[in-house]
Amino acid sequence: CDQEPSGVLCVAEGPTDCAALLSLGLPCVGVPSACSKADWLAMYVRNHAIQNLIVFADGDEAGISGAARIKTECEKFCEVRVIHPQGFKDVRAWVVAARGDVLETIGAIK
Repeated sequence: CDQEPSGVLCVAEGPTDCAALLSLGLPCVGVPSACSKADWLAMYVRNHAIQNLIVFADGDEAGISGAARIKTECEKFCEVRVIHPQGFKDVRAWVVAARGDVLETIGAIK
């Protein structure tokens, strides 16, 4: 993340999903794959005093289980919400199709 997070941080699976959220001006980090780096992310959340983590899960089984793993690891240090972009493969597809809806959803969480 090239910006210092404060309070809210988004998490996306993979670089293109992360880039999609960054294009909206949202602080975001990406995990390289659905089921990896939950422990690293928990340490990052703790070290940066993140208060709210928003995890965007891909719609496949790996994405859903990976998001659950991230939630389990990180909820020790902050509030975690998992968003499943309904009707879309991933958050990148959701941003491309309905940019305003993504921002509205994030705004309701903050």
